[in-house]
Amino acid sequence: MQRNLFFLSLILCALLLPSTKANAQFNPLGRDNTVIGLDRQNGAIIMTALGVGAYFLTKNVPEENKAKFYQLHFAFFEGDGYNVYMQNFGIEREYSHWFSLRAEGNIQEFIREANSSDDTFGVGFKLYSRYTLFGNKNISPFFEYGAGLFTALKQFPFDGSRFTFNLTYAVGLEFTLANQNKIRADYNFIHHSNANIGRSNPGFDANGVSLSFSWVIK
Repeated sequence: MQRNLFFLSLILCALLLPSTKANAQFNPLGRDNTVIGLDRQNGAIIMTALGVGAYFLTKNVPEENKAKFYQLHFAFFEGDGYNVYMQNFGIEREYSHWFSLRAEGNIQEFIREANSSDDTFGVGFKLYSRYTLFGNKNISPFFEYGAGLFTALKQFPFDGSRFTFNLTYAVGLEFTLANQNKIRADYNFIHHSNANIGRSNPGFDANGVSLSFSWVIK
């Protein structure tokens, strides 16, 4: 019952907060004429609040129903003049079949389509909250939100800054193997911005796909 109410509130929040701003970050597919839209600031506040709420809902789940995983995570994004390749490694705590939290370190490579002299790469750290609709099934759809920090060797976009805040939304499928290890495939949206703490803040938006493998920590 608690899980059903939580997912209902998640859907209602997304539907009641359509964004009409030209620079809206959409959740997570597309950027124009999208019914479901969360702008960057509201999205971060709402998803953080939902993650805290889900944590307290699952805090008293028996330990035998919880699990820990290592995860390898690879992604490709395309948008705003760059192709982005991302490699992550993290640790995930599954608090219930429908909710988990994950911490990941990542390397992101920015390859500019028009001018290779603007290519750069950097490192970051990100926290994720993930909500799985049918977590006790072999194949389950999920929704995921991530937020973190990132710093690059050179400013990006080419007129931006080296340091950014990094947000992602994703929808995908989770495949649970016989040994309880997991494979996930998703389509997601990524955003980089320095929140106007730098001299210039053009921001960076892109859509992409990712594939991850999680294995149980015994």
